[in-house]
Formats: sequence, C-alpha cells, structure tokens
Amino acid sequence: MIIKGGLSVLSEYMENLAIMEKRTVSDGMGGYEVSWIEGATFRGAISTDNSIQTRIAEQQGVKSLYTIVVDINVPLAFNDVVKREETGEYLRITSRPDDTKTKQTNASRVVYTRTIML
Repeated sequence: MIIKGGLSVLSEYMENLAIMEKRTVSDGMGGYEVSWIEGATFRGAISTDNSIQTRIAEQQGVKSLYTIVVDINVPLAFNDVVKREETGEYLRITSRPDDTKTKQTNASRVVYTRTIML
C-alpha cells in the first residue's frame, strides 16, 4: 500500500496476512468437525494497543489487543479471523471496520481494526 504524505512510512511495517475461512462438515457420526483454511491474502500493519483501558482488560483476562491498518479494499468484517503469515498467530476482528474508516482523500484510505489474539 502506498499512501501519500506522512502515512507512507506504514508501508515499511506491512506484513503478509490471510483471512481464514471456517469450514464445518459432518463427521459421519452425528457430529461436526470445524476446520480453518487460508482464504484471501493481503498486507497490513499490526500494532499493540497499550491504552489504560486495554491494560485493565488484560488484568481481567482479555488477551492482548491489537490494531490492524489495512487498505480500504480489504474485505474485513466483524468476527473475521486473520492469520499472521510470519508467526502463524491468529487474530479475531472484534470491531466493525466500517466504523473506523478514514475519510476518502486523494491518497489511499485505510481501515483501523481492533483485534484480539486467539
């Protein structure tokens, strides 16, 4: 992603990510098996949320909170699961990306998405 102005530095922090797709199939004995397969891939910059609210939530058992910055065209939605290609870690989208879009300008737009580590 190339963004004009001060945000162009974000491209240095982009990493490869994949949207995970949930598959539920019958196990043949009256139950079900759930599996995850890699879907569309995209690039995004991930940062840890160090706000006071996040620290309080972590003390109460919530796993680490992150923010993912992606191009506006990446089709992320609430409750999607994303895989970090380099580490194999999984992140669940816990906010509605449409609520956090930047305004459209001549530069590329980005979406800030709140996530938790699974």
